[in-house]
Amino acid sequence: MLEKLLHPKEFAELAGVPLATVYKWNHEGTGPIVIRVGRHVRYRPSDVDAWIENRATVGMKTTSPSEQRRPVLDRRGESSGGL
Repeated sequence: MLEKLLHPKEFAELAGVPLATVYKWNHEGTGPIVIRVGRHVRYRPSDVDAWIENRATVGMKTTSPSEQRRPVLDRRGESSGGL
């Protein structure tokens, strides 16, 4: 079943961060998987949930941004190789 895709502003509200932070994560490739619909960026709620779960840490241990890079998918769900 298709999920309603989230707009970057909706994702920012869910994550509790400024919209500029969401755009920064997109640029760095460290946010959740991005779906491009034409020139618009959207997110699947399941990808956002998975990304948040993956970010959960015990204590202050974190991984480097290069270890957290994610693919960018086009509207067919195929990888476009990056932003």
